[in-house]
Amino acid sequence: MTLGTEKDRMLAQLEEERRRQRAVLEQMPAGVAIAEAPSGRLVLHNAEAVRLLRHPMLPAAEVSGYGAYGALHPDGTPYLPGEHPMARAVRGEVVRDHEMRYRRGDGTDTYLSVSASPIQDAQGRITAAVTAFHDVGERKRAEAERAALLGAVTHDLKNPLTAISGVVQVLQRQAAAGQLSPERLNDRLAVLAGAVTRMRTQLDEMTQTVEWSEGVTAPALARRPIDLVELARGVAAGRQLGTESHDIRVEVTETADEGLVVEVDPARMERVLDNLLANAVKYSPRGGAITVTVRREPGCEGWAVVAIRDEGIGIPPADLPRVFERFRRGSNVGRLPGTGIGLAAAKQIVEAHGGAIAAESGEGEGSTITVRLPLARAAS
Repeated sequence: MTLGTEKDRMLAQLEEERRRQRAVLEQMPAGVAIAEAPSGRLVLHNAEAVRLLRHPMLPAAEVSGYGAYGALHPDGTPYLPGEHPMARAVRGEVVRDHEMRYRRGDGTDTYLSVSASPIQDAQGRITAAVTAFHDVGERKRAEAERAALLGAVTHDLKNPLTAISGVVQVLQRQAAAGQLSPERLNDRLAVLAGAVTRMRTQLDEMTQTVEWSEGVTAPALARRPIDLVELARGVAAGRQLGTESHDIRVEVTETADEGLVVEVDPARMERVLDNLLANAVKYSPRGGAITVTVRREPGCEGWAVVAIRDEGIGIPPADLPRVFERFRRGSNVGRLPGTGIGLAAAKQIVEAHGGAIAAESGEGEGSTITVRLPLARAAS
């Protein structure tokens, strides 16, 4: 074998090894980047890295160039170039499962779990560093949702628990003093029963919303034809009994004054409308008017519409696109109680009936929540 032939064979083997390494790199289910040491110059990356970051790998001839990447601390301040896991690995540090907030190329933020390690030659000298990362944004959002749910449950169950505790203490004092008549006992027990019912309703709503969203269960609907006008009037009348500080009006347009028959689960749809009215009352000033409008969908005879309009604090524009997400509350609600479950549950129930729900609002200008439902066939 000639010297030239042997050289060609070795070059071919080297090229084959490079192709194999590249194939392994591209098949890895994580973003991977490699940098030279000690400069920190980025020399290699895979396609998954670009996909996760949503921008091309930015040229960095040395560690100081890492500042061009979108790594952020939890408070939103950018990483200094030397704080990047790759920079730390170039210096000889092993980084494991480091979580960082990252602003991607499309302007959205996520969280990355990053590991990095130095690469040493046979003499123990650091010649390169490798970084691997994957997106943990969904996990972080799920953790935030669980934390929000726990906080909401704790907050919202305090009121009925306080009521129960207070009534029990009164009963104990009155019983000890011989002042507990049957009538007074019945009144107190009714208060207890109401508090327990509120707690059960809140817990059922939270559980159901989570299970429906995660596909654990599907909505079971006991449908039957009902008059949407009568349903809206009944819910509004019931909610009006619970508030003296707001005026709830029901307006029925000429297109609906003979009734609008929809085929729905009455209990679930009543809960939707009652939740929407409860929100309107909660977020409106004392004396504010709340209007429930029932009509046929203009230009679409097969649909009925219930629109609930309030004069409350409104929804900030940035919050409006996500107002129907679980545990999502407006950034302007302050200390007003709530779980962020009601609108998400309403959306699930309405869509399970083949309908749609939408929100229109401006901050400080009130809100309108519109529910659209298909009319029963005989009514359309």
